[in-house]
Amino acid sequence: MGIDEMKNPQEALYNPQNGGSGDLLLHGMGTRSEHLPGHVARTPVFSGYLIMCFRNDFFCTTDLGRTEGGPGDCVIHPPHYPQEHGTTPGNSKGFTNDWISISWSGIPALLEEYDLPVNTIIHTGTASLMEPFLQRIHFEVYDQTPFAQQAIRAQFGLMLLEIARQRATLDRQGKWTRTDIDMRNRLLKVRVQVHQRLRKTWTVAEMAGMANLSPGYFATRYSEFFGVSPVNDLVERRIEASQRWLRQGHYEIAAIAERAGFTDVYYFSRAFKKRAGCPPGEYRKRFQRRQEAQ
Repeated sequence: MGIDEMKNPQEALYNPQNGGSGDLLLHGMGTRSEHLPGHVARTPVFSGYLIMCFRNDFFCTTDLGRTEGGPGDCVIHPPHYPQEHGTTPGNSKGFTNDWISISWSGIPALLEEYDLPVNTIIHTGTASLMEPFLQRIHFEVYDQTPFAQQAIRAQFGLMLLEIARQRATLDRQGKWTRTDIDMRNRLLKVRVQVHQRLRKTWTVAEMAGMANLSPGYFATRYSEFFGVSPVNDLVERRIEASQRWLRQGHYEIAAIAERAGFTDVYYFSRAFKKRAGCPPGEYRKRFQRRQEAQ
């Protein structure tokens, strides 16, 4: 089941009178909104921005006229834009999308900062991109905890940022297919989990197993997507973490080595010097001298 949807777009689901001062008005939103085959949604009366992300094939009105898109494509319409969207010809399953209509004076600045166009199909490659942000906004609307309006603005801004980041990633890697995008997201989940558990003794086989891939194929695609091998990526993250702990000055070098996932303090010192240009002890002394000189 999706988030409750507004039947009257002019009636604000959230407004400052319900959650403090400010100019934010939330007219409506929905996740996994299902539409029957042949359905055409016409919403020329929205007084706020309308942002949609689709989970399957669709068409919508853009500045180029009627334009077709697919899963992971988003569209941003400004207030009062007389648009329509619906199922593509021959689509027997209808279409599903996530959407939000919102008024807020900060939106134009965010669109400019993130270089996001309006009335244009934006390719992101992630069909569920908007859902987690809308779920958090939905919670703030109905829970009405302190600073709810600020939280809604923050989540909305993060959602636009994520749309922009995904778009930029696809633009940079134009050769990627949807299969490539799915694979990268799969490997990214593994990468995040590994980097969050630096102390664990990781092997490429263990990482590959988390993605249900063979070690060789995992390493090849990992290097292709992230520009570094799984092993070197892990070592670099461990060195970065150890640099932070050395700057704090609270831990012995042996303890930092263990905490960063190095089982041998001598190997840690060699790996650290290779990447930082000096041994761990000297790195700490240089940092302390800079601090004292300031």
